[in-house]
Parts: sequence; C-alpha cells; structure tokens
Amino acid sequence: LGGRPLVAHGAKPALRALLERDVDVHTLALDTQIAAYLLDPGFGYLAGFIPAAWLTGKLARQPGMDDLLSLLGAAVVGLGVLQLCGIANLLLGALAGRWGPNLGVLLINYSVAPLLPQLLLCCGVAVVALLLRRLLLVEP
Repeated sequence: LGGRPLVAHGAKPALRALLERDVDVHTLALDTQIAAYLLDPGFGYLAGFIPAAWLTGKLARQPGMDDLLSLLGAAVVGLGVLQLCGIANLLLGALAGRWGPNLGVLLINYSVAPLLPQLLLCCGVAVVALLLRRLLLVEP
C-alpha cells in the first residue's frame, strides 16, 4: 500500500487488520470519520473538558477549598469554561458557514437546554468531592 496517500472512512479496523499482517499502512492521509467528528457542533464541548478539568483541579487544590460551597464554585467555574469552549466552537463554525442559519437552535440545544442538569450535576460533584476528601484525608 506504499505510494499514494490514502483517504478512508472508519479506517481503524482496516488498519489493525493490515498491521496484523505486516502491511505498510503509513500512507493514510485522512480518516474522514475523524474529520466528520471534528466538524460536529458538539466537538467544542467535548474539547472543553480538557481546560475545564485542568482549571477545576487547580482551583480545588487551593487553600480554603475544604467546604461544600467552595468545591461547588470550582465545579461551576469548570462548567463555565466547558460552555465557553462549546460556544466558541459554535460561533467559529457559524463564521465559517458550517451550520447555516441554525446557530440559535444549536446554542439552545447545546448550551441553554442542558444547563440546569449540568448545574445540578455540579452539586453532586461537589458533594462527592467533599466526601472523598474527608474519606481519603486529602489536604487542599
């Protein structure tokens, strides 16, 4: 398979099979299944978990983060970062003409509609974090 660059959709199973048979597969240039995933409106929200988790962890290790309200605040800040990343992705996609006239619907479906359950989840996360801190004797 050497030579021309290959473009495939869902190449992972095929690549595994070829690698098991010692076939050179270094010519894969693009897997359109991965590219389609990156162009999904929800991708910015998933990518937002990285900075949100980093910031939430950083905040939770600060002095004075030993009560429920402080841990809830850290979780809500993380949720805010996640939402900002998702909204930024939607806005950039709209500027690039990716979503057509559906930006408002996407903002409602991906940011506004799930916000209350996400905030409730933050409450649960704060309770679990506090319990684990006490159980594991973690110092902030």
